[in-house]
Amino acid sequence: MGVLFISHVALNEPEVVEIAGGLEAEGYSTWYYERDGVVGSSYLTTTGQVIDESDAVIIVISNAAIKSSTQVTKEIVRAVESKRPMIPLLLGLNHEEFRQKQPEWREALGATVTLPVNENNIQGTIEPIIQGLKRLGILPENIREEPIQKYIANKIKNAFVMIADISKDPNKEIEEYNLNTCIEAGIARGAEVSNFYLVSRAPRKSPPFIFRDKEVFFYEDEKELFKLAENLLLPYRRRIINSEL
Repeated sequence: MGVLFISHVALNEPEVVEIAGGLEAEGYSTWYYERDGVVGSSYLTTTGQVIDESDAVIIVISNAAIKSSTQVTKEIVRAVESKRPMIPLLLGLNHEEFRQKQPEWREALGATVTLPVNENNIQGTIEPIIQGLKRLGILPENIREEPIQKYIANKIKNAFVMIADISKDPNKEIEEYNLNTCIEAGIARGAEVSNFYLVSRAPRKSPPFIFRDKEVFFYEDEKELFKLAENLLLPYRRRIINSEL
């Protein structure tokens, strides 16, 4: 599995050490040059390879980093070229100051949300970073080591609402419905997830035998699917919003 590459300048090493330690305590692997760089190896070659193989690039943006911007700029360019997700941390400046002082980085980051860091409470930044990573689908190593089937089953069992799209896989001519999604829907039924719905792309047909007592909601295209999902989830909107908060 990849690591989280931490882009920074040497003056911010103390903060980087604390950020890396907090993430590693939660099961993530991190890489920063002062600790992980190999003596005698090419800096550009080494960091380039690590960025290419990383899960994401965390960028510590500070006034010191902006002043001596060459190093961090090269790492941001490499992250963009490698299509790596970037998580920018603002240390000692706000977003508007960053926009004015480093428009080139701002352009590279696009619509990526910046995360302010309290210099007196670095550990308070760890949880928001982790939430951002999880939204990107980047999980800690201890979760990744769990069999994916078990991980999915646990997620389903703890769900308060589930929509299972059992549409036929176009690459599998024999199956009338998507077998994998039917298995996941079966887990939801066995776990007595009270609010789970079956949807499928038209044409209409009888549901799988195990769900013969369930209504299947059919749709014609993705636009109709999104509208259908919106309508099904509407009664739970407050709970969904609260869980996000």
